[in-house]
Amino acid sequence: MAADNTSAATGNSISSTSIMCYFQGNMMDSSTELISLDPKEIPCECEIIIYSRFSINKLSVIDVDKTFLKSVTDLNKPVVVTITREDAYNDWGVTLGPDGNAKEVKVLCDFAKATKIAGYLLEGLTPECLYRPFNDKVAQYIIPYIKQLSECCPGIIIGVAVDAHGSSIKNPCMFNFEAMNDFVTFYEITTYLLNRCKPSLYNGVTPITKVEHGAKYLYGMVTIFNVFC
Repeated sequence: MAADNTSAATGNSISSTSIMCYFQGNMMDSSTELISLDPKEIPCECEIIIYSRFSINKLSVIDVDKTFLKSVTDLNKPVVVTITREDAYNDWGVTLGPDGNAKEVKVLCDFAKATKIAGYLLEGLTPECLYRPFNDKVAQYIIPYIKQLSECCPGIIIGVAVDAHGSSIKNPCMFNFEAMNDFVTFYEITTYLLNRCKPSLYNGVTPITKVEHGAKYLYGMVTIFNVFC
């Protein structure tokens, strides 16, 4: 679910009515048993494509299949690439500094311009379900990092993934929304980790509206925000 921080759908801006669709990319690179979806088969209803087969390491070296990514950008729809780090939350703690990370931001900005992607979705900014040690520097240093990215690539879409846990959302030491709102285009509210809180509830893939009680009762987005770890 995406919470929009814009008021119009112009250029690389998005609105709360924009339909975003995740696209994993070339799945056969992971296993020959998996089926790769041809980008041309992405439903026409998808207005924005979130391309998630992308990672960057501590040395700011990008790992991505540029040829496959081009087949997605060739659809002439905004493509937002997820920034997934090799060691997730721990890598953010190593990569970020008091002044963000101008070197890495330039790498990302140059990549965006070269591949004609519309923006980035930052993931892993909190320890997964709080299983890992908390580093309050990440929340502080991500602000100048995002600011640098917005200044390096004017008009770029910047998304931030937020886990739907009260301990994360309500803690300014994890997410300083007041500071991020000046630069973030949208927030993605992720709910799949809630399955680990109450395995008997199927919250990972949830409809927008409520579903009747039953063997596979799903919490809808209407009530999902009331369910936290």
